[in-house]
Amino acid sequence: MAFDRLNVGLAIVGTIIGIAGLGYTIYSDPPKPPIVDEKSRFYCELQPDPIKGGEAWSVIYRHKNGRKPWLRMVRSMGDGWDTQRRCDDIARRLDIYREDGLLEFSYRTDPNTPKQYVICAKTKVSGDNCPVILTLMPDDNPYEALREVAGALLPGSLPSYQCNDLENCPPLQPFTITLEDQL
Repeated sequence: MAFDRLNVGLAIVGTIIGIAGLGYTIYSDPPKPPIVDEKSRFYCELQPDPIKGGEAWSVIYRHKNGRKPWLRMVRSMGDGWDTQRRCDDIARRLDIYREDGLLEFSYRTDPNTPKQYVICAKTKVSGDNCPVILTLMPDDNPYEALREVAGALLPGSLPSYQCNDLENCPPLQPFTITLEDQL
């Protein structure tokens, strides 16, 4: 009888340990769904960084003739996001903007971040509005940021906007990247 109680006790303890282990396996590290669907036109992958060397997360556009890098995550973007997560979020936004008739990338000020510029995407649906792609850091020059991030879409290189004394700088020239021939 003592032997039977010992077996029952061990069976109960074993069952509890098994259930606890199963619960840990199920809830400790659940699989994370991808932010960007595998069938999306825009997705992210590591690509060589021609400016700084090494690799950078890049938004890639998948089209009927292949694929092409569009935007590189080569600038610090704040908010505690790592570059892969930021890239995935931008790819998701670009898929939405593509469906809305993506026309061009530009930059603008943003009332939600008064001392920061944003890189934005004009679409057929947005009219004169320019929905946000990413918010730049407070000291970022928007012209340079757009040129660096979207450089893969530019034929050749553009002249650099440089100014050391902000009070005597010439005004920023409008700069857009037309996308209609890229889609």
